[in-house]
Amino acid sequence: VDLLERRAIRIGPLRRREVASSDVTLILSFGPALEIDGARFRSFVAGVDERYTDTEHAGHQRGIEVKLSPLAVRPLLGVAPAELTGRVVDVESLLGRPGAELCERLAEAPGWDARFALLDRALARRLAPDTRPPGDVVHAWNRLRAADGGIPVAALAHELGWSRRHFGARFLEHVGLA
Repeated sequence: VDLLERRAIRIGPLRRREVASSDVTLILSFGPALEIDGARFRSFVAGVDERYTDTEHAGHQRGIEVKLSPLAVRPLLGVAPAELTGRVVDVESLLGRPGAELCERLAEAPGWDARFALLDRALARRLAPDTRPPGDVVHAWNRLRAADGGIPVAALAHELGWSRRHFGARFLEHVGLA
C-alpha cells in the first residue's frame, strides 16, 4: 500500500488523461468533486483498467491517494477485484457510511501525520486476513510486476504447472484481469 498526500492547485480547470494502471486507486478527498469520464466523484475507488481515463477538476484538489495492489482489494475492501475492474466506485457505495465517516475524520485531522495514522488504523481494522489470495497467485503477480509484464503468460503458467486457461481464471478471480 502506498499512501500519498494529493494536492493540486491551479488557476482554472485542469484536464488530465490518466494512464491505465495495474494498481487500484483509493482517493479520499477533502475538496471538491473530480470529474472522471463525465461522472462526478469526491472520494472513490478506481479499479485496475486496460484503458486510459479522462479526469477534470476545477483547479483545487486535496486529499489522500492510496495505491493498492489488486491482491489487497478483497482483504481490505471486501469485494472481488473483478467487481472494480474498469470501474470507478464512490467510497460510500463501496464501504458504506464508515467510508464517508473516514473521509470526514481525515479532513478534520490536525495534520498529515495524524491523517496517515488514522488511515493506517482504519485500514488495519478492515483487513480480513482469511481473504488473502493464494501464494501461487501472489508469486505470479510479483514475478509479473518485477519484470514489468515482460514475462510471457505461457512461460509463467508453465512455471506454476498451470494451463494458460487456468492462469487466466486465477488472475481474473484474484487480480481482476485475466
